[in-house]
Amino acid sequence: MKVKSVKSVNKKEKQVTKIATDIMAKALSQKITKEQFESAQQVIAEELAYHWLQKKGYKTLLKNYESPLGEVSLIAKDDGVLVFIWVNKYVNEKVATYYLKRYGINKMPTRFEIVSVSLVKDSEPVISIKYSQYLFDRVS
Repeated sequence: MKVKSVKSVNKKEKQVTKIATDIMAKALSQKITKEQFESAQQVIAEELAYHWLQKKGYKTLLKNYESPLGEVSLIAKDDGVLVFIWVNKYVNEKVATYYLKRYGINKMPTRFEIVSVSLVKDSEPVISIKYSQYLFDRVS
């Protein structure tokens, strides 16, 4: 498993980071439920991950793809590889398999990635991509 970490440096990413920090500060200063807070955190993390991946050259096909078997945060292409990306979540291989079967994709190399976005009060988010390339190849 390969791990890469960087702090946000891109202008667009810094703007998203500022918005995220402001939202988190407001959320912390108000009485909100744990579920509302976690939901806000997830939306912010997914947006930061999206911009970070775009900067790395990923071409996003879908955001928040939902199937009867669950959800995947992003579906993208990276150098001809179809990539299923979960942000701050566990890999749900069933969703990827459902998507591939539903759209008749069976000869494209595929991999899963988990993007971790760490949001800490009064500091910039740290984004890390942990991935195992080619968890399965769809060649049948």
